Amino acid sequence: MSVLNTPYPRPSTFHFLKVIGGISLTVIFILIVFQPFCTASFHHPYKYLLLSGYGIVIFVSGGLFYIFSSYLLGDKILDKWTVTYEILILFATISVSQAACFLYWALLFGKGFDIQKFIYFFEIASSVSVVPVSGYLIYIYQKYKDVNYLNLKPEEQNKTHNNQNQNADPILLHLKGSGKNENYFLEPDNLILISSEDNYVILHIIENLSLIHI
Repeated sequence: MSVLNTPYPRPSTFHFLKVIGGISLTVIFILIVFQPFCTASFHHPYKYLLLSGYGIVIFVSGGLFYIFSSYLLGDKILDKWTVTYEILILFATISVSQAACFLYWALLFGKGFDIQKFIYFFEIASSVSVVPVSGYLIYIYQKYKDVNYLNLKPEEQNKTHNNQNQNADPILLHLKGSGKNENYFLEPDNLILISSEDNYVILHIIENLSLIHI
């Protein structure tokens, strides 16, 4: 199964606020320490406070958008949340936050709204946010790259168990996924741990002397 199609438990609001908070702090760090895009030549008694304001705007606007999207999306989509959905909502949140930062910039410096200025600002903001966003995407990939989505069907498991008893073969657990060709057999002793991820389950098993996740 592709990583993008892997079921991804919809993060709680608190968890996402920690993510957007980390992105905000990273943006503040980049703006204050490295001062890119001519901010080094910007002089103001409250310069660092004003630069920190971009991070605050990102946190507030991103958090509010995520909370709003939770109410906007139906339960049908939330129950089938995948890595793809998580990436899309992340980029949507960042886009909304960058638009809010543009309004903050326009109000701060008394600039009127102009589509060319907005596009230019959006390009600059994207180059700053690419670092924390990439970090979060790498985190998702590393955590779920070895995960497969499998639904345990007790009736099929019992059928397999009865057939194995008749043939005096070792007992195997039969795990069947949501796809037609997703079947997995394993010995009970190779099942190390079952961990929950909200309404999903991750199985930690031993296969070929190595620990993998399903």
